[in-house]
Amino acid sequence: MNATVSVLLIEDDPGDATLVREMLGECGCGLQAQVTWCACLEEVPEGCGDSRPDVILLGLNRKGHRADAVVLGVRTRFSDIPLIVLIADGSGNGAFEHGMEGARDCLAKGEITPPLLRRAIRYAIDRNAAEKLLHRSREHYQSLVEHTGDIIFRCDPAGEFLFLNTSGRAVLECPADGSGSARIFHFIHPDDCEAFAATLLRIEESCGTIHNFECRMQAREGEGRVFPVLLNLSLLRDDGGNYCGFEGIARDVTDIHQASAALRDRNAILRVFMNAIPEEAFLIDKEGTVLAANEALSRKFSQPSETVAGHSIYSLLPQGAAGELRAYVEHVLDTGNSVRFEGKDGKKELVRTLYPVFGSEGGVEHVAAIAVDVTERTQFEAALRESEERYRSLVELHPEPIYVHCEAKIVYANPAGVALLGAGKADDILGRYALDFIHRDYRDLAWERMRTGYLDRTGFPVAEEKFVRLDGKVVDIELRTLPIIFEGKRATIAICRDITSQKKAEKEIFSQNRHLSIINQIIRVANSSLILDEMLEIILTITVDLLDFDFGWVYLKHTDKRARLVAHHGVPESFVEENATLVIRDYPYNVIFFAGQPRFVENLPDNPPGMFDCRILEAVDALSYAGIPLIADSVVVGALYVGRKEQVELSEREKTVLESVGKEIGGTILRGMLQEQLEDAYGEMNVYLDVIENDINRAANELSGLSEVISGMLLGNAESYGQKLRTTSWQISQIITNVSVLRRLQTDPESLEPIDIDSVIQTEMAKFPPDTVDFEPCGFTVIADGMLACVFTNLIDNSLRHGGPNVQISITLEEREGLIIVSVEDTGPGISDEEKHAIFDLSRLQSPRAGGRNLGLYVCRLLIDRYCGSIWAEDRVSGKSSEGLAIKFTLARFEE
Repeated sequence: MNATVSVLLIEDDPGDATLVREMLGECGCGLQAQVTWCACLEEVPEGCGDSRPDVILLGLNRKGHRADAVVLGVRTRFSDIPLIVLIADGSGNGAFEHGMEGARDCLAKGEITPPLLRRAIRYAIDRNAAEKLLHRSREHYQSLVEHTGDIIFRCDPAGEFLFLNTSGRAVLECPADGSGSARIFHFIHPDDCEAFAATLLRIEESCGTIHNFECRMQAREGEGRVFPVLLNLSLLRDDGGNYCGFEGIARDVTDIHQASAALRDRNAILRVFMNAIPEEAFLIDKEGTVLAANEALSRKFSQPSETVAGHSIYSLLPQGAAGELRAYVEHVLDTGNSVRFEGKDGKKELVRTLYPVFGSEGGVEHVAAIAVDVTERTQFEAALRESEERYRSLVELHPEPIYVHCEAKIVYANPAGVALLGAGKADDILGRYALDFIHRDYRDLAWERMRTGYLDRTGFPVAEEKFVRLDGKVVDIELRTLPIIFEGKRATIAICRDITSQKKAEKEIFSQNRHLSIINQIIRVANSSLILDEMLEIILTITVDLLDFDFGWVYLKHTDKRARLVAHHGVPESFVEENATLVIRDYPYNVIFFAGQPRFVENLPDNPPGMFDCRILEAVDALSYAGIPLIADSVVVGALYVGRKEQVELSEREKTVLESVGKEIGGTILRGMLQEQLEDAYGEMNVYLDVIENDINRAANELSGLSEVISGMLLGNAESYGQKLRTTSWQISQIITNVSVLRRLQTDPESLEPIDIDSVIQTEMAKFPPDTVDFEPCGFTVIADGMLACVFTNLIDNSLRHGGPNVQISITLEEREGLIIVSVEDTGPGISDEEKHAIFDLSRLQSPRAGGRNLGLYVCRLLIDRYCGSIWAEDRVSGKSSEGLAIKFTLARFEE
């Protein structure tokens, strides 16, 4: 310490003051001191503040004098100057303790030496300077903590804020000073509170620190903005080492997330771009490992792109092509220049281009490769130049309007888009809100689509809207929107099409289609199973409603002189009662029924209708009506009347449609009459068939009974003839049964129910000689009806008639995957494979190749089809067609 030190000595004892000054003046102490002596604090001049001392020496001697008051006075006046207290007697004077409380050093006067005093002054000055520096450093760091952009906090174990910096209070919108009035859990998103609490528990258990814990925070204690943060959390302990809370720093990473989303968008665009390249495109590292590949390269190697990535490109290529590619890749890595080379891939000639991809340090880190088919080089290059020119002007010259809006404002419009909105130049619409040009009826829908597009980054299918031009004209448009990034911001591109003319044409087509729909609906009703009167009621209602008439009625020709009212809609009951029938030879009805001409009656001011027409108009309270002849095969079979109560004139199109309706209804009436005649004939035929069936059954039963009696009376050869007579009687009865089944299949509604198949089989077995059929009951229940017995009767009879005299028959049941497989097997001669496919075909029943099989097998097939099953024939012993036949079929098992 070579500089001069200014010392203020406050000492009420002159002798001690002289002693101290002498100590400070001794040579060799290494201290140059300029001493100012005052007996007491009151004597220190006020001007001392202009040249303040570097250190103060305060002597405490007087008995009874309050040392603490003196020290306090000095510290109050000179708070930033180091103070050394000199005590007369350090062991017995109470002032020693008070001096130690207020001073940096406290020395006993009797023990002071010049070196000790020098060191005390030096240490006091150096300590004061260090404390000032530390104070400024604390203020600096406090300012950093308060004004940093991150949220810095300290909490007690319950999560209440003990400290929250200024940025934290601003971001979280926390009231007051942010301490002791809120808990940090109130600002953590509810979905992340559990993970946050678990993280705090993990810190407490491990006595450690958690870095980069990601969660979401909310301002205004859960009612304000939600934003993602990265948290660094540390444990707090008191002087005793006990857990007393935690502190942390939270950084808002919203911008980072947005940047990540933009990066994902760019990566998606890159993937689309690579896959749009028709030939191979890939990216490899220095060793040739594929980092990315497009779909064309994946198709070439017949592997997914994810599988190709990670492989060496040299291992995927033939040896010669791999060696050539390796040489070019090494050239790109060494020189940092791109290279092009030609090669063949089958019949195609390709030009492959390798591009260097430089890393952050300037060296080549990767190589990108693209292959282009140059088989038709000249044509391709010419087409490429034309394509480039087209693409450069594609958007500008595109005939459809194209707009880009960002943050709800239009930022781009091509010339077609400018013209659509009635603007003279693009500047007239750029910068304006897109909703300004949307018709008010579509603004809510358009705003929702814009909002969703910005947030979810999804496109929307084609939709129809209305634009309002600058001149106020409304334009119908069809548009499709897609999310894009425009100048680094989220935006939406809208591709539009003016459909104003199309809308007008659609209205005209709708009107025409509406009239055509009447004809179509009439045709559908005419082809239905309704009776004639019901069809006419429905057709009349359709005609009146779809053509916007108020009422109508239909007359059907009953005799050559009269017609009856068969359908009416919207006319008064009095009119129906009075006009239930009419004489068709009277005017004006004869014009329609005999001349076959339509009549259109309109009560016009300058051309009122005649007396008879006026009566009709008054009866139905109308201003106009039309009478249309219903024509079938050039014959009028009825008349259709429709009318309106307000509108007078009928358009030419309505008249044309009504005449077409009249012709169609006439055909419907004819079909209805023919249908009624057909149903009458069908009913009469069934009566005849019932009579024939009953008579034949009665005769067959009598023949069977007589054959039994005759057989019992005959012996020898005559007995065999009696047996043949019984067999013939049985066959006649079976033929009648099969014909009856065929009728029931055509007429009876399908009504399936649970059937005990064991009892059905056993009942049918009883109709044949004992021990003819071998069967073991299985207890299965199937879905069928009462005609199932006919299947077993026909199959057993078929085996007996064609199996020979000693034929053995067996029936087995087997369950397989919810189906019951029934097998009827015999030990007869069997049939060939070709014949197996023919025995169920009705058209081949008379063919010798069918083996003489009868109508019964055809009936079996129809019944099994009715039960949704399958039936087929196969060898009883596989591969040996001469050792018997097996006929199998399936039935659905009934499950309770």
